[in-house]
Order: sequence, then structure tokens, then C-alpha cells
Amino acid sequence: MVNGSTETPHSHTDESLSGSSTAAPDEHNMQNNSPEENAKPSLFTIATDALTVARSFMDLALMEVGLAAQAIPRLIGVAIIGIFLALFAWLSLSVFIGWLAYYFFGSIGWGIGGFFILQIFALFACKIVSDMYVRRLTLPHTRSFIKNTGERLYDAINRD
Repeated sequence: MVNGSTETPHSHTDESLSGSSTAAPDEHNMQNNSPEENAKPSLFTIATDALTVARSFMDLALMEVGLAAQAIPRLIGVAIIGIFLALFAWLSLSVFIGWLAYYFFGSIGWGIGGFFILQIFALFACKIVSDMYVRRLTLPHTRSFIKNTGERLYDAINRD
């Protein structure tokens, strides 16, 4: 595929691959014994083809990086909008819970209390989840594996 051609220097026709030809068997053998067809690809040809593939790969990678770079500001914008929407949804739910408390108990104090209690529950839920993630950051399974492996190695050394 060098210089836009569709055939490689080593391409064979369907006729030569299938072995069927209108030529006599002796002529067919003579054609296959020509030095040009039996020659292996030169190092230069292989290097040229490899360079063409590498250039195509780099072109593809650079185009994809360009598309990814163009998507970054859009992704940031969508994330900011998503944060605001989540905040407004949370506030709406909190106000609704507070309004329900006011409606059922008939007191503004209960409404504010319902709003406040919902926020406290959310804070506790966030605390529990963050503690779980912090625990994962300490790599407990890896530390346990290292400890057990060290103990087994120590036992194996001291056994002798």
C-alpha cells in the first residue's frame, strides 16, 4: 500500500494461489521459479510498510486525542450542570419533607425540624460511605496478603 497503490509487491492473483491455470504444468513451474516471485520481501520493503503502518497509527491517535481534547470542556460543563441539578433536587426533596412535616403536625417548628433531620441523616450517610472509601485506601487485602506471605516465609525459613 505504498504510494496509494492497492497491491503490495508480494500480492498473488487468485489464479496463482489456487494453482489453476490455463498454462501447461511445465510452464506453470517455470513461472513460479522466477527469482522475482520466489524472492522474500527485502528489509527495506518491510521497514517501509512498518513505517506506513506507524504513520497511520499516529495519525489515528492524534485525531482521537484532538477529539478527546475537544470533549473535555463539554464534559466539565455537563458535570457542573449535573452538580447544580443534584443540589436543587436535594433541596427540593428536603423542602418537600419539611413541608410534609409541617402539613401533618401543623407546626413550622416540625417542618424546620424535618428539614434539619433529613440533612443530618444525609451527613451520616456520607460519613459512613467516606469511611468505607478511606478503609479501601489503606489496601487492607494487600496488607493482609503481605503479612500472611511474610509469616509463611518466616515459618518456612525457621522450620529447617
